[in-house]
Amino acid sequence: MRKNLSLIFKEFVSMPTRDEKINTLRYNFCIEMECILRGAFHPGIVFDLQAPPYKTMISPDGMGYSTLVDELSRVYIFETHSPLKPKNLTKKRQREIMIQLLESLDRQEGILMAGMFNKNLNIPGLDYAIVKEAFPNLLP
Repeated sequence: MRKNLSLIFKEFVSMPTRDEKINTLRYNFCIEMECILRGAFHPGIVFDLQAPPYKTMISPDGMGYSTLVDELSRVYIFETHSPLKPKNLTKKRQREIMIQLLESLDRQEGILMAGMFNKNLNIPGLDYAIVKEAFPNLLP
């Protein structure tokens, strides 16, 4: 069974050395982590809006209505240069969809997703340089 992404990042923060932090990222690498890290740190990925205020779900971690894995497939809706985004999608509708998406996730996953949209994950020690070192082909 795969670890919840928020638990992986808690483990990352607790590691005392840079090498241990990098090893934690590499050992636990998964598609959700790739998408979150790329969305948060890739300079070519631009989102149309930042995460608006939303109601965080009050449920145990991992027990949201939806999961990060499911909702990451809809991120293209918010990417400025996505060819898949519907042409007639208004900013108002994007905002509504983003709020629904964030409110469907458990609290920790919602925070990670909102951090990705805001280009700031607020995870101590996690920055472009360490992500680039851990995964050289992930970022330019």
